[in-house]
Amino acid sequence: MPTEASYETRVTITGETTFVEDGEIIFDGAGLRLTTVGAGLIEPSAEEGTSRGAVTWQVEGTGRLSGATGLVSANFEFHPERGIAADYHIVRLFLL
Repeated sequence: MPTEASYETRVTITGETTFVEDGEIIFDGAGLRLTTVGAGLIEPSAEEGTSRGAVTWQVEGTGRLSGATGLVSANFEFHPERGIAADYHIVRLFLL
């Protein structure tokens, strides 16, 4: 279990409902660089004041995870007025 983790990404809005995101997740000095595959989607949800979306990232390991590759798929909801977000991820990572 990691004792320290950080997550930093940059999101660029590319259209009315699309975005790209890149950045890095670091766990105790081992990292995963994230790059959007295609484009992410964000749109209003059926719940008023809430957005929903999805994105897939290509990942590349750094540090102790150097050589690791894979994909992360994320599904999320965002409540801008409350400043609350929830993310759900599926990861397929190949360690070399």
